[in-house]
Amino acid sequence: MQYSSNTYSSNGNSMIPRTAGFARTMGSRIVSFYDIRMINYSYKCNAPCNGLPNTAKCLNGGAPNSKNC
Repeated sequence: MQYSSNTYSSNGNSMIPRTAGFARTMGSRIVSFYDIRMINYSYKCNAPCNGLPNTAKCLNGGAPNSKNC
């Protein structure tokens, strides 16, 4: 969650995301999937599934449910 791309600017964008796909998530009042994912990885909330046999591997940037390995 953060300010919109043109907050505190008088002449355009003050922030430009490196990946264009993230432009829509800027300025949202709702926590995005990527916000939650970053928090989970920072606090190692994904750790319960790490190292378990038969743990499914997610494709296309997906994330496993660490509460249901």
